[in-house]
Amino acid sequence: MHHIFQRIGLPPDEFMAKSPGVRAFMLASMRVQLEAEADGREEN
Repeated sequence: MHHIFQRIGLPPDEFMAKSPGVRAFMLASMRVQLEAEADGREEN
């Protein structure tokens, strides 16, 4: 969650106010991005 807060500037209270499905999507999306960066490629 730290990356979501820092990279896109979404405060924790706004993240937690979202529905569970939206939060899950945001976390999965950030995971894909972090894995891509770790592999040396970036996906947008």
